[in-house]
Formats: sequence, C-alpha cells, structure tokens
Amino acid sequence: MDKKINSAEQLAKELDGLYKRLSELETVDKEKRKAERALIDSQARMSKAEEMAHFGSWKMNISTRETVWSDEFFRICGIKPGTVKPSIENIFRITHPEDRQRAIELVSVAIDTGNKYDIEKRIVKPDGSIRYVQSIGQVQFDIDEKPESIVGSFLDITERKQNEDDLRKYTAELEASNEELDAFAHTVAHDLKNPVNVVYGAIQQLQDNFKEMTFGEINEMTNIVSRSALKMTSIINELLLLASVRKMDEVKTSNIDMSIIVSNVLNRLSNEIRQSKSVIISPDNWLSCVSYAPWLEEVWINYIINAIKYGGTPPIIELGSDENSGRIRYWVRDNGNGLTKEQIPLLFTNFTRLHEFRAQGNGLGLSIVKRIIDKLGGEAGVESEVGNGSLFYFTLPKTLI
Repeated sequence: MDKKINSAEQLAKELDGLYKRLSELETVDKEKRKAERALIDSQARMSKAEEMAHFGSWKMNISTRETVWSDEFFRICGIKPGTVKPSIENIFRITHPEDRQRAIELVSVAIDTGNKYDIEKRIVKPDGSIRYVQSIGQVQFDIDEKPESIVGSFLDITERKQNEDDLRKYTAELEASNEELDAFAHTVAHDLKNPVNVVYGAIQQLQDNFKEMTFGEINEMTNIVSRSALKMTSIINELLLLASVRKMDEVKTSNIDMSIIVSNVLNRLSNEIRQSKSVIISPDNWLSCVSYAPWLEEVWINYIINAIKYGGTPPIIELGSDENSGRIRYWVRDNGNGLTKEQIPLLFTNFTRLHEFRAQGNGLGLSIVKRIIDKLGGEAGVESEVGNGSLFYFTLPKTLI
C-alpha cells in the first residue's frame, strides 16, 4: 500500500514538473514570437526610414564575400530588389567609370586598415541615368579583433548636388551681374558726362552773355543744347532697351519678314539718311528667320547709324542676307576707312570691359547689339580691314517649318 502511495506522489510531482516546464516553454515561445515580431517591425521601420531618406545599406562578410543589400540600396541603384545577386563586384560595376578606381582603392584600404571611408561618387543606373551618392563604410571586427565584415551605405545626394551646382551657378551669375552693373554704371556715366557738360556750358554762356549775343549766336547755343539733349535721350533709350533685354527671361520668337523690319528702320532713320546724303542699297528679296521683331529693329538701327557715322562721303551702305551652315546671316556694309586689327576685338565688348577699353565710336550700342543677339541665339560680329570699309553682321536661326 505504501509503495502505491509513493508511486502516486512521485507521478504527481513529475506531472507538476512537466506542467511547469510546458508553462516555461510556452512563456519562452511567447517571448520568442514577441521578439520576432519586434525584429520584423524594426526591420520594416528601418526599411521605411531608408526609403524616405534615400539611404541604402549593404554588408559583406570579408572571408566568404557573402553580401546582402537592403531594398533601398537596390532602388538607389535603379535595380528591382532581389533581381540581382548582391556582391561587392556589382557595387563597383554600377559605379561611374571615372570614380570606380578611387572607390575600389578606398574600400581596399578600409579592409586592410580598419579605417572608415566616406566619399562622394557617381553611379550609373541600368537606364543610363547618373545619380550622386555619398558612400560610407566601416569594417567590423570579431572577438579576436580580426576584420570580419564590412558594412556600407549609399545616401542619394543627387538633389543636394544639383542644388549646390545651381547655387554655385547663381552665385557666379550674381557676381558677374554685379561686375557688369558696376562697369555699366561707369560706361553710362562716361557717355552722359560729355553731353551734360555741353548743355551746362551752353546754358552758362547764355546766362552770362545773353544781352551781348547776336541772334545767330543764341540760335547756335540752343542748337548745341538740343543736340546734346537728343544724345542724352538716345542714351536713356539704350538703357531702357538694355533693361528690357535683361528682364525678359523667355523670348517669344516667331517667323520674321525682314523686309518689313528693315523698311520700318529706314523710315525711322529717314532724317539721318537725308542729312548725311547716305545711299542705301537693299536687296529685292530677304531671307527669313526666327527671331523677335522689336529687338531686331534696334540691332539694324545701331548698325545703320554706325555705317552713316563712319562711312565714306557720302556714305554708301549696302544691306543684305545670306545663308551659311543652316543659319541666316544679315549684314551692313559701309564704304568707310575700315578698322585696324587692334580695334576689331574692342567692338561688341561686354560691359565688364567696356569702360576699360573703348574703340572709336564704340558706345553702348554695339554692346547692346551683342546682348540682344546672344539672347536670340545668334552671333554678332564684324569683318573689316583698313581702306576697305567694314561689314557688320548678325546671325539667326532659319524660319520655322
């Protein structure tokens, strides 16, 4: 009887221990599943964070070279996750050829020395597009302090690089614009100073000697004032034209009938042509182009006025157009003395140099012509030699189809 009781008690103890063990195993299993869920949640959060930050990671076992890439690393490289076997060779393969050797050397040095590397480089995606990445890597060591693996990352910095490039470009343009405005102010002050002084001198003469002056002398003084005022008006008009050219970011071009443009210009200059007894030779037919009519009139006016001023006696001015290399060239040829080789480079000068180097007769006009034609996608220039006159030209795109 006692043996049976002891056996029952022993069995009860064993069953109780078994229940406790099962309870412990159930608790361990719950903790394991909880840890697994936490790991999965952590990986999901990490993956989402990488995606939002355009930050991809990779890891390679140094001895086995077994490599893993995060999903965002695949995406940064332009590859669908899981479609390419991750490897260090494939990382170098998508690295831009010009940056590849430097990247290989830095990773090799990091493995040999255990140092961290941090570089900016370009990668070439399968579609041929180029992205900028900041590549960072660090060696991990085992318990014996031997290199075990290397972990790395790609941070997509393409937008940042573009913003930096845009900022540098804007800064350079702003500096150039400030230099140009400063030089332009010197130029305008120089060109306005003379007519202002002439007006001031004439008025002083009238004030001091009006009672003693004859009608003819008074008339001459008023003519001097009038001519100087017209000169100042011309300079102001050039300033307004330049302001419109600088302000207009996008020029709405259209097919141009140059015969109409030139006809308008000749009508505007009729007084100058008549007073100078200029002979204007125009072609029967003009080649058409794509451009902006209001600005073209100003270009022709500058060219023809220069031809009147510096042509022969009387000025014989020939106008024309021809085609070369798919572009239309328009020109004004005069019968003046021509220009020396030293004078030619000083024409069409940027405002940053105009106040320092001034060829005879080179005021604001030709510099504005250059600015206009540059903005219209063409080229302004001159062909000249002493004794054979000058040919001023500008080129523009052909007519739209």
